[in-house]
Amino acid sequence: MGGNMWECFPPFSTDPKLIEFGTRRYTEEDALLEERIMFERSDNSIAGRHAEVSRSSKALRTTFWTLQLMLAAVFFVAGTMKLASPQVEIGFFEKIGFGQWFRYCTGALEVTCAILVLIPRTAGVAAALLAMTMVGAVEVHLAITGGSPVFAIVLLVLAVGVTWYHELYLPWHQ
Repeated sequence: MGGNMWECFPPFSTDPKLIEFGTRRYTEEDALLEERIMFERSDNSIAGRHAEVSRSSKALRTTFWTLQLMLAAVFFVAGTMKLASPQVEIGFFEKIGFGQWFRYCTGALEVTCAILVLIPRTAGVAAALLAMTMVGAVEVHLAITGGSPVFAIVLLVLAVGVTWYHELYLPWHQ
């Protein structure tokens, strides 16, 4: 085994457009095509598919955590306002006709669910309760008070989305 240890490697070309690998010569375009094919194959491999699912599930998880935080913030403020007894809330619930006990129940439910929607184990059930609350709010706006139900419908859609994510999507994708 004497001699130069580099003798086992073939000599490299001085042409900058040729890339030598073993006994094969590649042009730069061939090398780029080969590299692209190699990465396409890796995306179809088990690891490549897992990485793609992982990237999309991370984005979905981030999106739904953001939605949960928004839902919790809105309902915490709304529930606190109902419990704090400002004159506007008292007048609104008098107009509904259920009495002030209903304002306290609604406020307590909203504050409790706002906290529970931030806990992963209880988020789905809490969001479902908030969705049912918003169905009632839409009904009250349309049938009794005559106000615009757009904000209640937006919150209903958010609550249904969070419920779907925690109760239907996550159990099948973990």
